Amino acid sequence: MRRNNPSPFFVALFNPLNLAMLALSVAAGLCSAWWLAPVGFVLWLLMFIVVFTNPNLRMAYKLKQRDPLNQRFQAVFNRLEGVQMSLFTMLNGQSRKVRREFQTVQDATGQLVDRAYHTCVRMSVLEGHRIVTNRNRNPVTELNIIKTKMEISDDPNVKRDLEETRKTLEEQVGSMQVVSNLLDRAEAQLVNLSTTLEIKLTDVTRLTALGIDRIRAESQRLAEEIQELSNQLTEFEQEAAR
Repeated sequence: MRRNNPSPFFVALFNPLNLAMLALSVAAGLCSAWWLAPVGFVLWLLMFIVVFTNPNLRMAYKLKQRDPLNQRFQAVFNRLEGVQMSLFTMLNGQSRKVRREFQTVQDATGQLVDRAYHTCVRMSVLEGHRIVTNRNRNPVTELNIIKTKMEISDDPNVKRDLEETRKTLEEQVGSMQVVSNLLDRAEAQLVNLSTTLEIKLTDVTRLTALGIDRIRAESQRLAEEIQELSNQLTEFEQEAAR
């Protein structure tokens, strides 16, 4: 279930300092000079924008908006999300100029993590279905029981009915195997993405120590490489949909 967390808009709107400024503006306009009200309103609006656009606040809100995933995919997604947060925190401690040069990298990373989250949501549904199916009744076990009954039965009518059941179960077993293979591939793809993104984070950290000219020369390449990871995940989703 999505965690209840106020949006940056409401945080900025009901910020105590902002509310105090708004109240003072109205009071000044009514009790002193009318022109103090619009001046105060402009100051309040600037304060509102500062809070509303606070990157830490917006990042925290975005992370808390994501619903929990199936345990299998929550673990691998936490790793990806951790890289995103590490990049955000590291760049937050850099100069404005450095942050600006790495903005494309940060944007590409955010898009990749968002794409990975949507993949994890879809895979979580399939994993939940697989777990419930195997918990309630194991089609492989049922299929083996039907085959055994067919071998020992002498009644043609019983064998005919068992044969129909066997075909149905074999189709189900085949479908579940396809789902299982897809889940394994998705998990492997996401683990590979996590590892690759961790390497990119190391590259970003290294570049911050080499100066703005080196950053400017390589940041776009890093952003394009991260974007390619998103493209690969999109291709996987399209293939899985077929």
